[in-house]
Amino acid sequence: MVPVPRPEAIRARLIVNPAARNGQRTEDLEQAVRVLRKHGWTVDRVNSEYPRHTRQLAQEAVHLGYNAVVVAGGDGSIGQAADGLAGSDVALGIIPAGTGNILARDLGLPIPVPWYPTAFTDAAQMLISSLWHRIDLGVIEDDEGHVFRFINWGGAGLDAKVTLRVEPHPEEKRKWGIAAYVLPAVQEVFSYEAPYWRIRIGEERIEGRYYLVVVNNSQLYAAVVRLAPEARLDDGLLDVSLVPGKNLQDFLARLSRLALFRRPVGDDILVRQAEEIYVEAVPPQPVHLDGDPITHTPVRVYADPLALTLMVPAGPQFPAHLFRESAALRQRSPFSLELPWWK
Repeated sequence: MVPVPRPEAIRARLIVNPAARNGQRTEDLEQAVRVLRKHGWTVDRVNSEYPRHTRQLAQEAVHLGYNAVVVAGGDGSIGQAADGLAGSDVALGIIPAGTGNILARDLGLPIPVPWYPTAFTDAAQMLISSLWHRIDLGVIEDDEGHVFRFINWGGAGLDAKVTLRVEPHPEEKRKWGIAAYVLPAVQEVFSYEAPYWRIRIGEERIEGRYYLVVVNNSQLYAAVVRLAPEARLDDGLLDVSLVPGKNLQDFLARLSRLALFRRPVGDDILVRQAEEIYVEAVPPQPVHLDGDPITHTPVRVYADPLALTLMVPAGPQFPAHLFRESAALRQRSPFSLELPWWK
């Protein structure tokens, strides 16, 4: 772990994505802001207004002298802010307000659901007491020179096809949440033909037909599945998960076991670690970051070590499983227990 000293005076830019599923809970957000200000934070609020605007607003925050950016949005907005803050000393904090809130779940942050009306204020309280740590980012570079950074994961193949169906209908995501992905996923599964992939993971070359190719920086995928259980946010590596399938029936059998055990079992999924991965497919496949379609294969994916300062829950909520030294200590402890499925 690489801890970062917290500044005595915190000047934060709060970036709100009003298009996020919970981004229009204005009064709840105002209460969260009051909590931060009560503890001495200076908080200035701005709204993102169009795709990739959050990245621009985060970059502006660096130039304007803020030492913190807090995002009230989903994984897409959080990833954009991370992209904008990469390489700076400005810390990123999260008030979960999206659909899946995958990173927030992995970190143990409060998830906004109808029966949890104080989720935003509780998240603000956790920011106040948070630890600041440097973490890695993943980087995707396409053959046109476009560069995108991510905290969670980038995917190519079937899941990227599903996001292409869902993203044009944000109102469905706001209304149904994660359930909005179910019907498009079912429709895509039965029409999708696994392409032929050529993948270079470090010095290893892998070829074959795969339904999913996911490059992970964190562990959690699709809310409850630890697709990369050995991933750490500060190890300088990315974890690659390849889900093969001889045919649709074989793929669905592997998928059902993954859903049942909530992590790879046996040889159902090929998992590797590397600093750099090259991915191409025949025919070319769409690529997404945290559920946002961005480009298509071929792409080069690599780790940007310790590129971002992240506000992490402290105390009993500290996500030790996501940090190299803490995870090693937990594994060596005679009292260590397997993570519960919701962590």
